Amino acid sequence: MKKKESKKYSFNYFLDIVSDAFITVIKKVNKFLTDKKKSTAVKVIVRIICCLLMLSILSIPFWVLGNIGQGIIYLCGTTFKEGIMIIWNAMIQYAYILFTLVILFKVIYNMSKRKEYQLEVKDSKQIGNNIYYAIQVVLKILIVISIIPIVLFEILLFASLGMLIAFITHGIYFFGPFLIVIGLIIMASTILSYIFNSTVIEKGGDE
Repeated sequence: MKKKESKKYSFNYFLDIVSDAFITVIKKVNKFLTDKKKSTAVKVIVRIICCLLMLSILSIPFWVLGNIGQGIIYLCGTTFKEGIMIIWNAMIQYAYILFTLVILFKVIYNMSKRKEYQLEVKDSKQIGNNIYYAIQVVLKILIVISIIPIVLFEILLFASLGMLIAFITHGIYFFGPFLIVIGLIIMASTILSYIFNSTVIEKGGDE
């Protein structure tokens, strides 16, 4: 009989410890979230984590596009298909990296303008805003570095366009390549315009 009571006592004792610990954790979490500064930090961290998770999901279309391109290149059976595949994969990875940088910048910029994400560090909102500003500057630098290949490509396109115009003035017509080059120039200019307007050039007002 004593043995049974001992077991019952030890089980209840263990259950009390677990219950008290669980209640203590809930109280601490509640206290943590009711603290405005800590709650804001949690919101910022959760938003960034969700952003990274969504970006990882959005990498799937780039992966699919890369595989489709590889399949087309393989079916064409060109002499330099290995080199073309490497270039194609590099272009897809480059596009995804640039896409990620632009999205991260827009998320950070949006958070810096919204009151619920205003960081206060050491009782100073200005320090918190400076953290956002520092991240934005770093992302801007990375974006500017990343768009250098597009700028160089557009310069090459303009040089090609000038060459085609020179041929036309001498009576040699290449309408197909001429239209392709014009289309590529418009596409590259649109991409650069969007990136500059949404990230590099400072925007006025809230989004």
